Amino acid sequence: MKTIIPWISIHKLVFIISFCLACPLWGQVNKKDLKEKDFALWHSLTAPSIAANGAWISYHKIYDSGADTLVLQNTITKTRYLFPEGAREQFLKDNNGFLLLDKKGLTYFNLKNDAPTHFEQVWDYKTTSNGDYFAVLRKDNADTKKQELLLVKSGGAVQRTIPDVYEYSFDESNSYLAFSQKIADTYQLGYLDFQSATIIPKIIYSSKNPCNKLVWGANGALAFFEEVKEGKQKIVHWLPSVLNKEKNIFDTAKQKYFDFPITLVDNLSTTLHFSPDATRLFFHIKKDMEVMLPQDHGSKVQVWNSKDILIAPVREESLGFFDNPPIMVVWNREEDTLYSLGNRESSKTAWGSENAFVFTYSFLDDQSGSDDPWEERPIMVYNTRTGESKFVVSRTPYMPVQVSPTGRYLSYFDENNWWIYDAVMDSHKNITRNIPATFRNSEYDYSGVAPPYGLAGWTENDVEVLLYDRYDIWAFAPNGEKFRKLTSGNTNNIEYRVYNPKAVVDKFNGYLAKSIAMEHGLLLEMENPTTHQMGISLLSSNGNLQQLIYGGFYISNLVTDAVNNTVIYTQERYDVPPGIMACNTKSKKSELIFQSNPQHFNYKWGKSKLVDYKIENGDMLQGALFYPANYVANTKYPMVVYIYEKLSNKLHKYENPSLFNGANVNITNLSQRGYFVFCPDIVYELNEPGISALRCVTAGVEKVVETEKVDKKRLGLFGHSFGGYETSFIITQTNLFATAISGAGYHDTPSFYLSVAWLWDKPQAGRFLNDQQRFEKTYFETPELYKANSPMEFVENIKIPLLTYTGDQDTNINWQQSIKMYNALRVLGKEHIMLLYPNEGHDLFSNESQIDFTNKMWDWFDHYLKGALKKPWMQEFK
Repeated sequence: MKTIIPWISIHKLVFIISFCLACPLWGQVNKKDLKEKDFALWHSLTAPSIAANGAWISYHKIYDSGADTLVLQNTITKTRYLFPEGAREQFLKDNNGFLLLDKKGLTYFNLKNDAPTHFEQVWDYKTTSNGDYFAVLRKDNADTKKQELLLVKSGGAVQRTIPDVYEYSFDESNSYLAFSQKIADTYQLGYLDFQSATIIPKIIYSSKNPCNKLVWGANGALAFFEEVKEGKQKIVHWLPSVLNKEKNIFDTAKQKYFDFPITLVDNLSTTLHFSPDATRLFFHIKKDMEVMLPQDHGSKVQVWNSKDILIAPVREESLGFFDNPPIMVVWNREEDTLYSLGNRESSKTAWGSENAFVFTYSFLDDQSGSDDPWEERPIMVYNTRTGESKFVVSRTPYMPVQVSPTGRYLSYFDENNWWIYDAVMDSHKNITRNIPATFRNSEYDYSGVAPPYGLAGWTENDVEVLLYDRYDIWAFAPNGEKFRKLTSGNTNNIEYRVYNPKAVVDKFNGYLAKSIAMEHGLLLEMENPTTHQMGISLLSSNGNLQQLIYGGFYISNLVTDAVNNTVIYTQERYDVPPGIMACNTKSKKSELIFQSNPQHFNYKWGKSKLVDYKIENGDMLQGALFYPANYVANTKYPMVVYIYEKLSNKLHKYENPSLFNGANVNITNLSQRGYFVFCPDIVYELNEPGISALRCVTAGVEKVVETEKVDKKRLGLFGHSFGGYETSFIITQTNLFATAISGAGYHDTPSFYLSVAWLWDKPQAGRFLNDQQRFEKTYFETPELYKANSPMEFVENIKIPLLTYTGDQDTNINWQQSIKMYNALRVLGKEHIMLLYPNEGHDLFSNESQIDFTNKMWDWFDHYLKGALKKPWMQEFK
């Protein structure tokens, strides 16, 4: 750990930043030109974490070099501590401690006295839910092939050391720690009662077989798997309480509940868990069958049947899930029952915290592409006490469904309305039918089924479900008898949304809705979709909405303390790097507590602005325009136009200068090199993806050329993926641009339609209906529409130099599409270069490829838009 770094210049820095923003011309005086060698000074910030009392935060500073520094900072004193390569950090719930791992081991940092305690050779740890204890696994000092478990009290004092441990688990009551260990040839399962006066390990089971997946239930109940016959057979052990010797066993080799052989399934998509009262235990089984093989037809040839619901590669990979899927079961030991919760047609499961009901749906619902024949498939509900099943609803294509947090309700969107199914009452209710608002997303411009604006989650105990319309948030009782509008964004063009941290992983692939605590208020994001101003509001538990901050900047990474007294967030503008802010919700005052990249203020920087423009049908659109860093009012500059659907939301986003840019445009890089960069919005007419892009992009560019110091003879166009397709189409229809770069796009619409996305093992035709390509009918029904939007149909019209690039492992948009364009332009004698990156896919991931492409992009635009000499790689080979 590095020496403490006192925070001594925050007020001075805030003053300088504020003055420069108020006086932008003064702010550029005596500033330096940014050079490539300076890029290494920049770092990125990760989303902060916050202690429950709001007194401390942590975040990472990550550099292009790969250096990663974990920062622990006091929000009051601004004191910071740096931990190079720190990871898996966590604040303890007691507000006293902070844990992190690094290459040397684990550090416990005492937040009361700023004192660290180190535990060498630790590679894993877990904590109790209240933060009073934590346990660590570390390599045994005597034998590094073994590992020992340490139980540590918050503060750093070791309470007990247990040798030879390979798995461990705390219970939810913060009373017990279970562990599995191997001593010589014997496996043992034991526990610690760390609420007792003497914390002595107690062994409760010994075997010659491994014991794993340790799961606690209420009142000291414990369950685990015992692996028999090298993992091919598993036994479920259920101890009603670790305090007595009673034990129940479910042995797949001796079970009496099924008249066919079964095996337990233990993987990332299966479970072992108790009901809240620990009277029922849930796990997954499947029939014990030989390995499922493709149809035996006397050879190894792969059989593709056009009537198959899934194409051959997916069918073969999924046979185990499709023909013999894992099925959840519930075991009630007191009643000696075991019920199946699902079947072959409806095997996937989702459940809530009460475990009274389990909802099931088809494995195919998550597999089918939009071109696959979709038969309506049933969603079922199972009563976990009785095993009774009931039909809930036939799921139509792309119907959003979610289980409420307790598991009592299922929400689904059908016929432009939200419906709630109540498993207790076995009833359906259309809760939005008579509401003066539209919950179907009217801005959705893909073809096919338009989704709703969204479901934010449910309040505690499933009292209300929170739904979005275009601007606002509504709260509905699940029976539909009561509702209330929580915000009034429709009156001032502001979208309100419940903040959803990007790092949160949806449970059950999004099939379980989030539980939203309202006791201390609810944090809301605000955004004006026209001006791209953003803000934060706090909705109190009594319904009062107070705006905390709002303005012309980009806000992200919101976190709050346990009672919403302090809100931590990052704030940035295109010309101001992200700063970590702390807002007091009582005073509504925000304070900058860490400014990233302070060296930024030593360099010349461009500015951004919104450009309004009109397309031929009269609709008004917007684009974000970024100025050259060295902008002088009476000089005309070249401009690069960056396209991909809607990009005006980049207006306030800061971008570090970098050589590592994947496969996209780095706006800062080009601005520093003396270019305008324009990011126009594109709106689409169905069946006209290319024509729509042409219409919107040309209108936006013409407006910029008319109103800004842009040289209309020095315009470049850039797009990647779908933007690469749009780029290739646009340059077949207009001579507006002097050059273009098209990356990893498709160029021949009919052949792309008939190919396969091997990355997903799905036909590309699925992208044309109900997806980004925005067609309403198949190619064979409307071939003229597909051809009218295909770059290859008009390739002879290309009159400008074109650079394309892709990876030779791109199986998302098959790299052969770039070969087709290359061959066409080669036959036609057009000026074209294709870059084919080895061992790269749809995006460029290796440092070598990213640096190479960044430099080649500069070379290309500098030559064709600024008159620089051709680099050797651009010279033709003769």
